[in-house]
Amino acid sequence: MSQGGAPVSLGGLSASGGDLTIHVPPVPAPSGGAANVKHPLPECGTQQELREGGGFVQCGDGHYRRLHVADCVLDALPRAEKVDYQLEKECWYDADCTAKDHGYCTLGKCAYGCSRDADCGADEICYCGDPIGRCAKTQCKTNADCDPDSACISDQPENGLRCFDPYAECGPGWNYCGGLQCLDQRCIEKVG
Repeated sequence: MSQGGAPVSLGGLSASGGDLTIHVPPVPAPSGGAANVKHPLPECGTQQELREGGGFVQCGDGHYRRLHVADCVLDALPRAEKVDYQLEKECWYDADCTAKDHGYCTLGKCAYGCSRDADCGADEICYCGDPIGRCAKTQCKTNADCDPDSACISDQPENGLRCFDPYAECGPGWNYCGGLQCLDQRCIEKVG
C-alpha cells in the first residue's frame, strides 16, 4: 500500500510502513429516538381557580398549577362553633388554640396553619385549605422556579409542587406525566 515509505490513504483506510490505520468517522445519533423525543409541557387548558386562593388553579386534565403566589382566601378564624367530637382533650373551640398564629381545633386537638408562604419554611408553600392553609414541602412555587423545559405543577398540591419535566421519571409519589403514560418509571407516549 505504500511506495517508498510514503503514507497512502484510501477512503477511511491509511497505511504507512507496515501499520494499517482505520479511520471511522463519527456516526450522528439517530434523531427521533424515544429517549430524545421532546414532549411538550402539559397545557393547562380550562382553568378553575381554587376557592381558597393562593394562586392555585386546577387544569382541565386534573393537574394543578400555581399561576402566581398569593395569600389564601379564608373564612375568619377563630370559628365560633364548638367541635362536634373530641379524640383529644386539648380544645373545644378554635379560640382555645393560641400557642401560634392560625390556630384551630380539630377533633379536640389544636392545629396550626398558614395563610401565606411567609408563614411556612423556605422550602415550603402554604397550600390553602379549610379552615386554613397548611405548609407543604415543595420543589418550586411557580414556573419561574423551574428551568424553561419544565413546569411547576402537582397532581396533589397539598403534597407540594415540583418542576415537571416531560422526560422525567415517574412512579411512587409522583405519577403525573402530563398526558403521557407512566411505564417502567418513565413518562412515555401513550400506546394504543
